[in-house]
Amino acid sequence: MESKTSQHPSGLSGDHNDKIDKNFYADHFELLEKIGQGAFGIVYRVKHKFDQEVYAIKIVNFLDNNDSKQHILNEVKHLAKIRSDYVVKYYNTWYGNCNHLYIQMEYCPQTLRTVLADKGLVFGRQSPAEPMNAYEYYISCEIFRELLECVQYLHELKPQIIHRNLTLNNVLISYNTSGNVNNTNPRCFIKLGSFAFAIEHDKHIHDKSNNTHTTNVDTNQYMAPEVKRINYNHKSDIYSLALIGAEIFDLELDYRFKLNDYPKNHALNKHVMFLHRMLQSMMSYPVCNDRPECRQVRLVIIWDTFSEESKQKVLKEVKSLSKMDTNFVVKYYNSWLEFNHLYIQMDFCPQSLTSLLKDKPIVFGRQPKDPINSVFEYFISCEIFKELLECVQYLHESSPQVIHRDLKPDNILIDTNINSNWFIKLCDFGLATDNNTDGQTVDRYKRTAVGTHGYAALEVLSGKQYNHKSDVYSLHAIGEELFGFDFQS
Repeated sequence: MESKTSQHPSGLSGDHNDKIDKNFYADHFELLEKIGQGAFGIVYRVKHKFDQEVYAIKIVNFLDNNDSKQHILNEVKHLAKIRSDYVVKYYNTWYGNCNHLYIQMEYCPQTLRTVLADKGLVFGRQSPAEPMNAYEYYISCEIFRELLECVQYLHELKPQIIHRNLTLNNVLISYNTSGNVNNTNPRCFIKLGSFAFAIEHDKHIHDKSNNTHTTNVDTNQYMAPEVKRINYNHKSDIYSLALIGAEIFDLELDYRFKLNDYPKNHALNKHVMFLHRMLQSMMSYPVCNDRPECRQVRLVIIWDTFSEESKQKVLKEVKSLSKMDTNFVVKYYNSWLEFNHLYIQMDFCPQSLTSLLKDKPIVFGRQPKDPINSVFEYFISCEIFKELLECVQYLHESSPQVIHRDLKPDNILIDTNINSNWFIKLCDFGLATDNNTDGQTVDRYKRTAVGTHGYAALEVLSGKQYNHKSDVYSLHAIGEELFGFDFQS
């Protein structure tokens, strides 16, 4: 038996180790590693001995500190009440030996702090002073959008919840993107944790001077200045979000700061300037109510992120899909606009021609660069190409005629539902256009430069006059890949 002075798994010593093996924690969980420590306890990554799932368990020693006890019980209360993909999932709580409280939660492998530590390097920036490229800016917008959505969820609850401790360490990253049972939030990577300082806010009660909130909140660099007083509301969280947003986008929010990192000719200059002003407005003080709501910031960022050209491309795809009810095209069911997001409901096709071409040589026992040497593979390739030709023929014989303009393996889907009697389906009609064959010659062939290099016809990429035969050029490039030909050599 271990001595009484050895360490408890919580990291706290005391005369209790002779009882550890008999408690619920030791009986049911295998300790894997310590992953964090805060003011009220230590968090461990553990594995359940029976279901083999990995969880996070926070172990808290109350001792004689009644204040910390109230904060932790407050966190348990809020986690137990909030069942949402926006918040780290709560499973169980129990008292252990020697005044220890155990809180079993969902395990999230990263925090926003660890993600931001690597983000710049992943996208090839050597220092925060360097401007972002378009890909990093887009990813940063997605991170900030999801975070705003999480806090918006708290602020729209009844009663409303103010988090009061939004920091990089308390924003967690989940790799489980399966969504909840109702599929209302199927792709949420960001989750909020640490609700020890969270408080319910009723504007009909707490906005009055004689019914104010307490000020016993953990002081941190993200805390709004009014929280040190007793009269504040949910807009204090907006202040914290502004500071977190500044770190996500590597911006200084000092009003004297100029965006010298993004010169006027930089592609993101206007976007970053607009974002900078928005983040500054989220820090409005002392007139705190002038800060925008999370919903307002989300809509503005989403709208600003996508160009008018991108919006028109998506709307055009919906229009094209809704007109085509055929086995040759991925089936369209519905579309709707919600909070400035456009949702398009379509058939699910488990594979694209890209993934099929990658697996085909392996299935028929040859190396990818080797020529087809099997009659069966050649026959299958002919069948795939025949179906693809019929799909495009359908577009070209429609009235009005449709030019796809972006035919490539990624946009050719494989439907494994044998009831449809058709395996190949076309998708992604964002660049598709109607071709009026009765129009004048000049108008008919005058088009814009679109398409994907390697598949688009040269006349399309150069913006010269072209017609539906440009799709036939794309089919030639796809056929090369399908049969392993190389007409360039």
